[in-house]
Amino acid sequence: MGNVSILTAQIVLIIFRFGSSYTMTWGDYRGDRIAIFSYNELSESGLVDIDWFHYDYNAKYQIPAAINPGTSDLTHMWTFDDGTSNDQIGSAHGILRGGATIGNGALKTDALGQYLELPATQLGIKSYPALSVEAWFKSKAGTNTGYTMLGYFGNTVNNMGSDGCYISVARGDNVSRVGITCGNTSAPYNNESFANATELDDGLLHQVVGVISSDMVSIYEDGINISTGSLLAGNSISNIILNYAYLAKSGYSGDPTWLGSIDKFSLYNKALSAGEVQYLYQAGTATDVKMAKADEIKIFPNPAVDYISIWGISGNANVEIFDLQGRVLLSIGNVISNQRIGLEGIASGSYLVRISTQDETVMKKILHG
Repeated sequence: MGNVSILTAQIVLIIFRFGSSYTMTWGDYRGDRIAIFSYNELSESGLVDIDWFHYDYNAKYQIPAAINPGTSDLTHMWTFDDGTSNDQIGSAHGILRGGATIGNGALKTDALGQYLELPATQLGIKSYPALSVEAWFKSKAGTNTGYTMLGYFGNTVNNMGSDGCYISVARGDNVSRVGITCGNTSAPYNNESFANATELDDGLLHQVVGVISSDMVSIYEDGINISTGSLLAGNSISNIILNYAYLAKSGYSGDPTWLGSIDKFSLYNKALSAGEVQYLYQAGTATDVKMAKADEIKIFPNPAVDYISIWGISGNANVEIFDLQGRVLLSIGNVISNQRIGLEGIASGSYLVRISTQDETVMKKILHG
């Protein structure tokens, strides 16, 4: 609700407004209505003067507190920032196939048949107690209508992906999915354990995270856990046959390659928590090595009303404000620490602020109202 200060003679509510106004009328208060009332125990009189009021509750998709996952369990990461497909943590350097390219800090697969091949045996996934995959990407909007995979790790038998796991953001059945299947090479899809989410084929920047533990599989989109499923017997990381590893390519030979760009792809040998996924989402596509610096940069006030100031910037920075659909609403260059940035023309709501300096890029979340 914001901050509530109780004084001797009045209640002061400091509330930050989001979305459009809603006028409450007298009626049956069950469901979509909530009210503030005062109670005078001495007489039937009194006044509560409320300028405006906001209430928000989402029981399904609650935003957890961000927790830094650190880098000790980060085993492989491809950022493409240096113009190569090299692994920035380990030595599992990728090979561009089919005309795939790297540009502007991203792997680009703009045409069918383009993908990145990784040295599967060097990934060491089979020995992981749990596996978490984080990817930042932009699809080639509306073009991924088949059963595509953003990442695949496993085997291929009789042209079908088996004894492996994958993460997909666009499929023929119009969902995103994290899945694992082991032990059935004739019909591996019948033995699959998976978690589904909303298809992300809109051409905007998104984060997707897949987590496979000893008994569960989960999928996160843009920092929020969308669904979790149980693992069928035999579907364990240790049973994966790691003969192939791809980005933007499926383990099924007949599936089309995924079209779009991948800004960052990371593997962790643990099950990331909801708070850790939220931290990675707020950090954006910045590499995990730079995340410690992200904590040094603060935005004030947050929630904001008319302006924000960014503390902790070293030198000059470019500042961009995005809505949660990835659209840029404001872009300002040469911003210095503590400089005010006006929010005129930006509607109330939740936004992402990307702060880019010569040395780092940091993503922060703000509330404006």
